[in-house]
Amino acid sequence: MEDTAKQIYMQAVRFRNASNLISKAWSETNDIDLHVAPFVVNAAFSIELHLKCLYLLENGKLPDRKVGHHLGKLYRRLSEESRIVISMCFKLINDNDPIHQELKKQVPEAHDSIEKIIEASSDAFKKWRYSYESGYTSFQSSEPVLIAIESRILQLKPEWNGTPQNVLR
Repeated sequence: MEDTAKQIYMQAVRFRNASNLISKAWSETNDIDLHVAPFVVNAAFSIELHLKCLYLLENGKLPDRKVGHHLGKLYRRLSEESRIVISMCFKLINDNDPIHQELKKQVPEAHDSIEKIIEASSDAFKKWRYSYESGYTSFQSSEPVLIAIESRILQLKPEWNGTPQNVLR
């Protein structure tokens, strides 16, 4: 079980690294059409894998396949303790992030809690892969979400900190 959890974690980090590389290219070119869908797909899949890793660590098994890629369902299946820790970490990150504070000024209706952000982004992996069929879905604050979930994983598995894949932050 622990080997599988670590493999999932390492894969999650790889997809996060891919989204970070795409984000860097996006910031260098300002070409939203070229970069937004690949960025969202990779970041959403990384969030999904982080959640599945955490679920496996807590429950000794993977979540039911019926959950699929739905981030909200995965998040709600985590223990209450993990959701509290993740929520507190996410709030701390955003409370100290000037970009988030500016977003709240400019878009007061933007989601502020990790629960609402994850729920609004639940189908991002599916919808952004096939955006030509189904349109887009919300996808806000992926990096703070990932940091908060990863912080909980590393709280449970501190020996995973510094895993070789953690290179592109």
